Amino acid sequence: MTNDTLSDLVVRLKNAQGAGRTEFVVPHTNQSMALLQLLQREGYVAGLTKEEATPQDTIRVRFADNRPQPFRLLRRVSTPGQRVYRGYRDLMRPLSGYGIAVVSTPKGFLTDREARREKLGGEVICLVA
Repeated sequence: MTNDTLSDLVVRLKNAQGAGRTEFVVPHTNQSMALLQLLQREGYVAGLTKEEATPQDTIRVRFADNRPQPFRLLRRVSTPGQRVYRGYRDLMRPLSGYGIAVVSTPKGFLTDREARREKLGGEVICLVA
């Protein structure tokens, strides 16, 4: 088990894509599930299934079929050693607006567009394009 579950999830997403997998399994945490649900809502991930297991529950993630390479950019911004916080006016626009920045706000994980619309700042978790 890792201490930084979101970095672990980002690395597993990149590795699964690099290996050409259509689906893979990650350990279940509430933060991982929230981030994956946001990626599913944005169209980067096609399906999520929570599977009950004895030591720890898992999440089976399936990539979208319509994208040969789901992620052009997938990078963790805020880490446990260096947190990155931004106000809604200063949020990043990955690839000039073609990607999304995932922001942890008081209302949960939001994309940079949703955070700007609701005028909420927070911790920038990762960049996705």
